Amino acid sequence: MFSEDLKQRLKTTCRLFGGQKSVAIAAGVKDSNFGKWLKGEPALSPENVDSILKVFGLPDLKPKTDRVHIWHVKTPPKGDMSNLDLIQVLELFFPNGGEIAKAPWAFSGTNNLKRMLITPWKQPMATYAITDGTVRAILRLSVPMLLQKVNIKSFLKWRDGTEDMSILNIADTEELWINGTPTPNEFDEIWNDKGSSKNATDLILEVRKEGITFEEAIKRIGGSA
Repeated sequence: MFSEDLKQRLKTTCRLFGGQKSVAIAAGVKDSNFGKWLKGEPALSPENVDSILKVFGLPDLKPKTDRVHIWHVKTPPKGDMSNLDLIQVLELFFPNGGEIAKAPWAFSGTNNLKRMLITPWKQPMATYAITDGTVRAILRLSVPMLLQKVNIKSFLKWRDGTEDMSILNIADTEELWINGTPTPNEFDEIWNDKGSSKNATDLILEVRKEGITFEEAIKRIGGSA
């Protein structure tokens, strides 16, 4: 049941839950035994393996649909986001693919400059919502990390066609989305609300047109200006 490939996927999944040790503690198993099991040794009982899967929200390797999965990447492999193969994780939760959208402050490319100019610890984590219509997940990346194309390749599609257009209509003061856990209904409400969100191009135009600061532009995108 647990092939070498599957165990490698679960090992990668650990990074989204604080690391292998954090997962072991949450599951109530010894970190050393968990590590041995991931390497192919029969170091865990079936009951302990079940506990590990429940921590991931994957009982019987089936993703739970009655909650929003919360993932947080604190540090990328070898300090580089391009080394994080999220597809290994995504295929466990979204075997048929899915869609993704991002928070308005998770700017890509040169637009990420504003996150570096403003004091980093004042900035919310880059936040992404992922769903296939049944399973829901929120991915958070510690500042200054941003999702890269290599992390998801073509496995996920941007909700509104492109990254810059696929913006969640949330403010950077909405604690539920920044640090909390929305209910499935709260997730769906934001996911389906496309009415008044702005994209990165809108921000640049506002900055150039009105001579406002990046911080003021971020507030406008969040609807707080």
